[in-house]
Amino acid sequence: MEDAVNGPMVAANISAIMNAKYNGLVAAGIPASSPSSALSWLASRRSYIQSQLATVAATFAITSNGGNNFSTNRNYLTLSGTAPIRVKTIEINGVSIPPPGPR
Repeated sequence: MEDAVNGPMVAANISAIMNAKYNGLVAAGIPASSPSSALSWLASRRSYIQSQLATVAATFAITSNGGNNFSTNRNYLTLSGTAPIRVKTIEINGVSIPPPGPR
């Protein structure tokens, strides 16, 4: 959702495409409705998604061990903390691991 809000749903991006299609149809003599109501709806959905993303905004922080560095000889370890929604992996000892979802 964050990628959509910051890319295709940006008014300048979607308006250019929809208005070009509309103008092309009209120029070809094909009756078409103005995209203004669809663009307005998309703008309101974008705002709503942004408000929802704001509720899960977080900085990256590992809070295990009080946030302090540590090492262990265990082969199983649970890390706790927070991360921005766009984080797709964390790397531990050179191995990329997808973080679990919210709990």
